[in-house]
Amino acid sequence: MRVLHLSSYKPAWNLGGPVQSVSRLCEGLAEVGARVEVVAPDTGGRNGRLDVPIGVPCDVDGIRVTYLKTYGPWRFYCAPELVRMLFKRGREFDLIHVSAFFSFFHIGPLLTPGISGTPIVLSPRGSLMPNALERGKFKKAAYSALIERPLLRKYTAVHCASDQERIAVERHMPGVPAFVVPNGLNVQELESLPGRGRLRRSLNIDDDSFVFVFLGRLHAHKGLDLTIKALSVARKSGISIDLIVAGPEELSTDRPWRVLASQMGVEENVHFIGPVYGKDKLQTLADADAFVLNSHSENFGMSIAEALVCGLPVLISDQTGLSGWVSRNDAGLVVPQDVDSIAESMLQMAHCREKFREAALKCREVARKTFDHLRVAQKMLEQYEAIISKGRPVGD
Repeated sequence: MRVLHLSSYKPAWNLGGPVQSVSRLCEGLAEVGARVEVVAPDTGGRNGRLDVPIGVPCDVDGIRVTYLKTYGPWRFYCAPELVRMLFKRGREFDLIHVSAFFSFFHIGPLLTPGISGTPIVLSPRGSLMPNALERGKFKKAAYSALIERPLLRKYTAVHCASDQERIAVERHMPGVPAFVVPNGLNVQELESLPGRGRLRRSLNIDDDSFVFVFLGRLHAHKGLDLTIKALSVARKSGISIDLIVAGPEELSTDRPWRVLASQMGVEENVHFIGPVYGKDKLQTLADADAFVLNSHSENFGMSIAEALVCGLPVLISDQTGLSGWVSRNDAGLVVPQDVDSIAESMLQMAHCREKFREAALKCREVARKTFDHLRVAQKMLEQYEAIISKGRPVGD
C-alpha cells in the first residue's frame, strides 16, 4: 500500500505534539509494511522556516520527505507547489492522509482534480476541539462557511486521536465517517529512566518535596496559569510542593508565567527549564512525582501518554482527550478547570504519593501496549485497508 502524508513534519518541533505524533505514525507505518511518503511545509512555526532542502525528496529517519516552500505568515501560508505535485503524482498513491486544518495543506488536496477518486483521510489534530474553535472564532467561522463546508464531502473519513475528539468532530462534520486510533510513542525510548536526583539538585529542590512536572508548549490554552495559582493555594497548607515547567515558549518568552508565579508568591517553587528532549526529558520525568496538565483543550496529550508510559501518576483537566483513559485505568486524577479543585488534588497526591505511584506503575504496561507506535500503526493500517476496499473505516 502506498500512502501519502501531508503534514508538518520533524524537525518542526516548535509546532508541538502533532509533529511528534505524525512522525511516529509514519515511521510505524513503514515498519508494518506500508510504503509511506511525506510532503511537508517548510514552516517551523512562529520562529520562521525550517533549515531543510526545499523541493527535493530527502531521507528523514527512513521516511521519504519532501519539504515545500511556503509563502506568507506561518499560520496562513500558501504552497502552490503542493497542488502541482498532487496533480502530477496524486494517483500514484492508494490513500492520502492529511494532518492539518485551517491551512493550505488542508484545502490543497481538495482543490486538486488530479486525485479525484483517491481516498482522503483527515486528522484535525485538535483543531476542532471546542476551545480551539473558540480561539479566533470569527475568522474560523468565516473560513468554514466560505471554504471548508463546501469541501467536507470530499473527505472519505476523519481520524480522531480520542473519543473526546470524535465527539467534537461529529458535531462539526456531521455525516463524515470518523474513527479513533490513539497517537503512538516509541515506548522503548521511555522504558529506562535515569537515576533520580540530578535535576532536583541543579534546581535546589528538596528531596522530600513533591514535584509536579509540566511538559508542553507554554501556550495560554495549556492552563499553566491555573496550575501556578493552584500551587500557591496548595502550598499554604504547609506541604512542600514544587513545579517544573519544561517546554518551548509560544511567544519566545516565559515572562507572563514568571510574573504570575511572582505575583502568587511561588517564584522559588516554579522552575522554568525550557524545552527538553532525549535524555534531558527522561531526567525531567525521573525527578518528578507526578505529571500535571490543566489544559483548556487537548484532543489527546502526547506528554500525558509519555508520563503514563513512564509510570507517573497524572493530574489532568477533564478537557483533555486522555481524561477518560486515565479515569478508567486509575492512573491519576481528572479535575475540572477550577483552581481550588486543582489545589485539592495536588494535596491529595502529595499526601498519598505512594498510593498514586503504585497505581500508576500498575497501569504502565497497559499504557505501553495502548500507545506503542507499532500497535498504533497496525491499527491505522487496518483502517486504511477498510477505507480503500469498502469506502468506510472499521467501526464507523
